[in-house]
Amino acid sequence: MTKKLNKNTDKPICNAPFTSAYYFGLRGNLGFCCSWEDDKQPYYKVNKDGPPEEFWTSQYAQDIRQQMLNGEWPEGCYNCKWHEDRGLESDIDMFRKIPVDVKDFDVVHGNTTHKKPVYLDYRPDNLCNLSCIQCSPGNSTLIEDFGDNETWGIGQDTWRGSLKYIKENKERFHEIEYFVNEHLLHQGLLQIKLLGGEPTINAGVQRTLKHLIDNDYAKDIRLKVTTNFTNLNKTYEMFSHFKEVHITASIDGAGKTYEYVRHPAKWKAVRKNLLTFMEKYLVKPGYSLSLNTCIMTHMAFTLTDWLSELLDLWFCERIRLVGVKGRDNLWGSIMLIPVTELHSSINAIPSKFIDDILYELETLKKTLNRRNKKFVDAMDEVGFKAEDWKYTESPEYTIDKLIKVFQDHKYDEEAHYAWAVMAMAQHNFKNCDITKLDPRFLEMFDMLDEETVFTKNKYKFPGSYKSWKENKEKDPNFKFFPSNK
Repeated sequence: MTKKLNKNTDKPICNAPFTSAYYFGLRGNLGFCCSWEDDKQPYYKVNKDGPPEEFWTSQYAQDIRQQMLNGEWPEGCYNCKWHEDRGLESDIDMFRKIPVDVKDFDVVHGNTTHKKPVYLDYRPDNLCNLSCIQCSPGNSTLIEDFGDNETWGIGQDTWRGSLKYIKENKERFHEIEYFVNEHLLHQGLLQIKLLGGEPTINAGVQRTLKHLIDNDYAKDIRLKVTTNFTNLNKTYEMFSHFKEVHITASIDGAGKTYEYVRHPAKWKAVRKNLLTFMEKYLVKPGYSLSLNTCIMTHMAFTLTDWLSELLDLWFCERIRLVGVKGRDNLWGSIMLIPVTELHSSINAIPSKFIDDILYELETLKKTLNRRNKKFVDAMDEVGFKAEDWKYTESPEYTIDKLIKVFQDHKYDEEAHYAWAVMAMAQHNFKNCDITKLDPRFLEMFDMLDEETVFTKNKYKFPGSYKSWKENKEKDPNFKFFPSNK
């Protein structure tokens, strides 16, 4: 299914700059959404660009709103433009659903009714219990620990600026909460999205929820939470105070692939929590669930294994567990997100492997008669007829989205280098061996000349080059990369 792009410049390309604020307190980033590409066009930096309370009416904000009204894509919107150009879902769809009339949009104040954002994406800090392979210190305390203590210097080389900024802002949580409570949480707020780190274990998130409940705002607010589903703790009990609740599960693969990517989570426990949530909460009015699945090099050679399990969980087990009582809550989707970080991007994969990956995906599509029958059988059990399924999501649609992602692959030698160095640094620090997932990963290492990788990048990654050189001088036969040669 190909989407029609909005060519009407009487309406903005995206509604986010007129309705929404994104605040990552620990990083000091203020913007309109989380999909913004900070490297291409920086966020509004708190204190550097101005105080946080001036962001909404700043020249920075006004310029972006005007671009949107002119039908021009800001550079920071690269990620959504990439999806839209390929007929894939993007966050633009979500912002169009926020119930604010475009006639109310205003370049200076965003919207004339509230003159404040009515949708807030809030991430107080980086507290997290996972160390996901594609993640960064700003989103995980475990990755922060890796960056600080990994002995080869690769973490410092990759995230030096981010690690420094996090340390400087760790003690600002009272200031961050005060700004959010005073300027972003208000009677007209329609929707709030909470992330981390992991929001369900974050005391700051719990205080935000309590503030909204105690001030009687919650009953009019749609709550969105992105969680790793490593637990189903008491935070979930606070959700019932909100008008609607949409949970997004961050699920990158399944089985052994999931456990490699989202260390130290255990797939069996997370899967059980997902199914329990479906059975306990997804049958309640106003609840819904989606999956976010990041697509990266580390998952590419095990696609048919993890994708098969996810499809069955999503299109069969979910429908059976929710049943007739929750049939109106089944509209959530599997959102596939190509990772852009250099060390995780699929562009690290040499081109010789891409035809095999596409062939495996096409082969998986050929098994869909059986899988679609299970899907139809599950729908029949809850009183759905196949022709009444009103959602675009289906097993075939999900596979087609993945095919489009890999068809867009462009090999990047620098990404290949970054993948290899980071994969080995993660292995040494966390004892997770990517070559056990699939032998083609070992082949990817063998395609690189180790000396070239480190010497070519000695100025970009000085710490890791120094470590490699010192080891090489001690032992001329030293190898950092695994090899089958």
